[in-house]
Amino acid sequence: MNKFFSTALNKLKKLFSGRVIAVIDIGTDKVKTVVAKPSGDGFFEILGYGVAKSKGLRRGTVVDMEDLSKSVAISVSEAEKFSDTQIDSVVINISGDHLSSVNTKATLELASFPKEVTDEDRKKLESIIEQKVVGVERAIVHRVAYNYVLDGESIVNNPVGMLASTMSANIHLLVGRLGAIDALIRSVEAAGIKVKDVVFDAWASSMSALSYTERRMGAILVDIGDSKTDVAVIKEGNLIYSCVIPIGGVNFTNDIASVLNLDFKTAEHLKKNLPNLMESSKQDSIEVKTFDSDEVVRVSLTYLRSIVEARVSELIDMMLSSTSIYKFIPFVNTVVITGGSAKVWGLKHMLGKSLNLHVRYGVPSVDSELPEELKNEDASTVVGLVCYSLISGKKNRSLENRMTLASIFDRIRELFDRYLG
Repeated sequence: MNKFFSTALNKLKKLFSGRVIAVIDIGTDKVKTVVAKPSGDGFFEILGYGVAKSKGLRRGTVVDMEDLSKSVAISVSEAEKFSDTQIDSVVINISGDHLSSVNTKATLELASFPKEVTDEDRKKLESIIEQKVVGVERAIVHRVAYNYVLDGESIVNNPVGMLASTMSANIHLLVGRLGAIDALIRSVEAAGIKVKDVVFDAWASSMSALSYTERRMGAILVDIGDSKTDVAVIKEGNLIYSCVIPIGGVNFTNDIASVLNLDFKTAEHLKKNLPNLMESSKQDSIEVKTFDSDEVVRVSLTYLRSIVEARVSELIDMMLSSTSIYKFIPFVNTVVITGGSAKVWGLKHMLGKSLNLHVRYGVPSVDSELPEELKNEDASTVVGLVCYSLISGKKNRSLENRMTLASIFDRIRELFDRYLG
């Protein structure tokens, strides 16, 4: 008997040791692939990392499936060589201005007398609002129920197993345009890789950039990418609000290039180095050698700062107006800024002043050892996707079902075009 159990245990260990997690962070600037191996105790080991120039994506939305698929293939191939692993399936991120969110409340009558709440009851409650809010051309990316109320009184995190005759909950829905989601998934799968799940950028980043205390006590995660900014409000570990703002790092660079009549590469250099220049330079103006012509131009730091701060003000105004974020401020303690353009000049100070909250920069902070390439703000999403994969392990059934339905509709349209067109 002991030999039998020993053999079985060894087989299980071998099976687990062979399991790997693969994730892809598809950004407007870069496509990053990470292969990780769970260690079995909540930790993971990074086996490989691949990066490629991103093509075919604009502000998070696919504009050329073939170009994006090639970028994915290059990134995946590099990660496979690095890790000596074949990638068959992945978890990917999603963003774009086609995404929108809804916060609402749903109530379910369970029985005329208290009964034990089942998992089916919970799922039924969560799906009630889906039928009312999500149209045919939309798909749910995330559906998060929180603050369950039983019989109008007790608030619980998990109602299953408790007695109640009525149950209600706050529900946050993040939905996207079906065509945009389908194009993203098919671009990845055209590279020969199955997409297991799709995760909102800022939700993934919160998994790595927020501390356990911040996730429980409440935080606003601001992920500033190359062409857009993703915002997530996290409370008690739940995603309770999300939005996408169409301003990113490239907008700051374009402003500098346009106003100062500089080439893009020189403007990008000035944007990235402005914080250091403001601290180290003893004079208001500096001489800059342009990248396109080797010409030396004089730039006023005061003027340069005003250009950047004007766009920062617009970003904050859009975040406050489009997200109605003020109503969440009483429920959070911290704002964490992450993403490749997180350290743009003035944002941390101005955001803290506008919200009257503590603001800090966020980098991946996990219990596992990370290579240097994954220790900066730009890596928060891809590391967060690994963390999400570890704690999730489930397919997004709502999204999967809708994508299957979309494929059926596509096939019907093909038949009509072929035989009746």
